Amino acid sequence: MSHYDFNEMSNQLNRIEKDINSNFETVGQKYHELSDRLLTLEQIGGNRFPGEMSTRPASPGAAVAKSFKENSEMFFRSRAMTLEVKTPILQSQVGTVMSEGPTPRPSPVKTALVSAIPTRSIQGVSSLVYSRITDIGQLASVQAGEGALKTNAQPTFSSITQNAITVAGYTEMSEQALKTQGELEKVIDVHLTNSVLKALDNTLIDGTAVSAWPFSGLEALATNYTSATYTLLHDAVVEAAANMRTSGYEPDLVCINPMTFLGIALAKDTSGQYLTGAYMGDLPGILHGMRVTFSSNVAAGKALVIDSRYTELLISDLLNVTFGYVNDGFVRNQVTARGEVSVIPVVRDLGAINLVSPKP
Repeated sequence: MSHYDFNEMSNQLNRIEKDINSNFETVGQKYHELSDRLLTLEQIGGNRFPGEMSTRPASPGAAVAKSFKENSEMFFRSRAMTLEVKTPILQSQVGTVMSEGPTPRPSPVKTALVSAIPTRSIQGVSSLVYSRITDIGQLASVQAGEGALKTNAQPTFSSITQNAITVAGYTEMSEQALKTQGELEKVIDVHLTNSVLKALDNTLIDGTAVSAWPFSGLEALATNYTSATYTLLHDAVVEAAANMRTSGYEPDLVCINPMTFLGIALAKDTSGQYLTGAYMGDLPGILHGMRVTFSSNVAAGKALVIDSRYTELLISDLLNVTFGYVNDGFVRNQVTARGEVSVIPVVRDLGAINLVSPKP
């Protein structure tokens, strides 16, 4: 064999080796891509009913049930187990449409304020320092003359330190129910998760005085606005929204006590027609272009009007569900499931939240 033939054969072998390595990398990438897509499909779930959205994310209950099934042997051996739900609780449950048969039904917390506040994940952050506008300052004005002082148009900022707030709860269920198909998912979604979300909504509005993570709450931080003209709350809300827009805000949320909203829902015009439309029709979800949410924690006879651009609910820790036996639970076949989530509420401008009251 000539020296030329040997070099040519060596070069061809090198090219073949490169092609093989390249193909291995491509196949590996394709394998990981298909694995991720399969995991997504498993999380979404294959039991869809006609008309159900194909993009519906997996519920926390479905994620917990799947993980528990995969690790159930370990639980019954060790009698304790902690599972971390990979689906963010506020993005999978709040404001989505859940299916319980051919007819979709709204999530129980769809009308809660926590479902409307923007959320963002900041995994692992236990404390956040941010700036909050406490005084909007003055508007720029025409200078008095060449060399004269300029108007200080800079707003006043305060440095706010907010620790992550942990909201937790637990529930008990029998071992038989734990092993029943679909029962664990329902307990997590219908009871535990919903209970945690309700507590989050209450904390967002009322705050907490716990020394580890104090938060005043939106109602305490809001600017009080009492109408000098309108005696009906819905009129006062529209007036407050107009004044907020005059100041440069764009209010898009209204949170009101359900019993207070009753007066708005039953209000009639001079001809006896309901202002909100048909008496037995759908619950009005919009008031003067703003989304309506409800909370029994909002003061009766008042309403929170919010520009949501200046508020956030940061997710510091995903929903963690821990299973274990408490006291004589093992003897009674009673398993305790504890769920907790950590959030950091952020309010960047006090003027973006008004607590509105009608004229006394």
